[in-house]
Amino acid sequence: MPIFGIPAIYHQKIIGPRGATVNQIRQKHDVQISLPRGEDRSDKITIQGYEANARACAEEIEEMLAALKSMVTQEISLDARFHPRLIGQRGKNLKRVMDEFGVEITLSRDDADPNKVVVAGKNEDSVWDCIDYLRQEEEDYLAEHQDRSQYMSQRAPVAEQKPKQQSVQVKNAPWQLSDGDFPEMGGAPAMSGTTGVWGSGRRF
Repeated sequence: MPIFGIPAIYHQKIIGPRGATVNQIRQKHDVQISLPRGEDRSDKITIQGYEANARACAEEIEEMLAALKSMVTQEISLDARFHPRLIGQRGKNLKRVMDEFGVEITLSRDDADPNKVVVAGKNEDSVWDCIDYLRQEEEDYLAEHQDRSQYMSQRAPVAEQKPKQQSVQVKNAPWQLSDGDFPEMGGAPAMSGTTGVWGSGRRF
């Protein structure tokens, strides 16, 4: 069971898009290949299978590694917020850029430096042309992102300040006056009692 070390930065190249490369190697040699997962940043790769098959698989992976190391490699920093835009839907945009410049682009999977990007290729000019392109795309994206953020902040609702309610004071209202404040009504004849509907002493 061969166990050997390959720098973690090359693991993604061995895995390939959506695991296509490593699955192809597994099927070709009829073996199982185990690479570090998640937060495990180990360089260790394990191959399980018949000895002859495992050794042949290890040799192919080592040849892939040698080819990668022979390339002109530049490590740059691109804002991690830009990475999803660079990758595109199902990795289509990233593949387009790599095909256009004839390079390999590896995005960091390291939480310690999420901005790290490695560009590698056989032609140095192509590598630097690709880097210039990536930096311009990053700059455009960040400018667009900043403009959108400013626009949204301007649209943010401002809390409405309600005016304080002022108390209304009523003075000299009728219910506030005493009996002495009302003058007596003089000269009104007293009403005499009645003895019937038609008054007293109805005459015919």
